Amino acid sequence: MQTVEQWIEQDPRAYSSPQLAQKLTQERQFQLSPRRLRHYTSKKGFRWKRTRHSHRGKQDLEQKRLKQADLDTRSIGGR
Repeated sequence: MQTVEQWIEQDPRAYSSPQLAQKLTQERQFQLSPRRLRHYTSKKGFRWKRTRHSHRGKQDLEQKRLKQADLDTRSIGGR
């Protein structure tokens, strides 16, 4: 369980319990159901929230900057 605690505390991404159970199986060859994993981590003081889909990390910052500049240009020219 120390490994799971380290993953939760050190990894910047948020894991759902099924994702964490899958990572535990893949990296440590130890199978634990998501429900049992939630039970153990809750006893250690961790709380679970529903994870949300986000496109923030998937954005191309250069393309976003160019599109924003295009929008700014259009708003100025449209006046």
